[in-house]
Amino acid sequence: QKPRVRGEAIISELNNLTEEILSSHKINAETKTNVEKSAKQLKKMIVTYRKQSASDYTELEAQQRMYRSLAALGISSAASYHEIFNVITSMGLTPKVLRIKLADNHVNDESLAAFVDDLDQEIRTIAQYVWFVRRFVQGIGSAAEQQKKEKVHLKNKIESLWDEFAGLSNTDVTLIVKSYPDDLSAVMNLADFFSIVLNIFTNSLKALEDQTHSKKKIQVTVDRTSTHLEMRFSDNGIGISEDIRDKIFRPLYSNYEDGTGMGLTIVSEVLSNYGGEIECLSNSELGCGATFLVRIPWGRIKDE
Repeated sequence: QKPRVRGEAIISELNNLTEEILSSHKINAETKTNVEKSAKQLKKMIVTYRKQSASDYTELEAQQRMYRSLAALGISSAASYHEIFNVITSMGLTPKVLRIKLADNHVNDESLAAFVDDLDQEIRTIAQYVWFVRRFVQGIGSAAEQQKKEKVHLKNKIESLWDEFAGLSNTDVTLIVKSYPDDLSAVMNLADFFSIVLNIFTNSLKALEDQTHSKKKIQVTVDRTSTHLEMRFSDNGIGISEDIRDKIFRPLYSNYEDGTGMGLTIVSEVLSNYGGEIECLSNSELGCGATFLVRIPWGRIKDE
């Protein structure tokens, strides 16, 4: 329910109080002048606060609608998984049947054979996508699982996530993961870790789509300071201009026409639950592109 704005009532009471003070014969002129100035300043503050509150509420409503849509997508994905999987399994038999028919009829057509091979690969990719979405939905499905934390070997988990994600995206981007020490681990909810890494990967791949050079790279550097876990995600994509660097973490803001504007917002919110933060650095570690620095206090994720 939309909160009621009571600014008019506050201003009305403030006016009554001011008039009562100004009309009093027991209060000196200097005090009355100061009260009048303070009352005017308070009125300005109330008006400003009302405008800000209205703007914040509108933004919050839009953000909630987006979260509801994402939740509905997750629920529908989980509910329809078996039906979709059965359909894909049946589709997967099609290339095999076509090859048998071509062989039985002694058809030796290279272009047709290539088409069947492409069809086979595309069906496999769809099956992988469905499996990947299902696995992710399962990870965030129940309240119990949302609270469960486990030891995450950071380098290995980032690399395995990339293998799955890059395989689905059919990308030509090379991933480099550096960890100091190599076996650095943290205790986190696995779905939270997925959300952080996959949303940043998605952001980097978008930036690399418009890059023309052939050596496209994403580099993740995992390090431990005396107080924090630091993960730096760098790419050599088109980069992020200075004028939008402060906007990219805002809900619903996207630099791409087909973007939801929620990826980096979700990362920020996940990190806030751990007392962490994310920022876009002014210089990329790869010379061009962008670098995102993720910092989480070790006290919240220590492996003990």
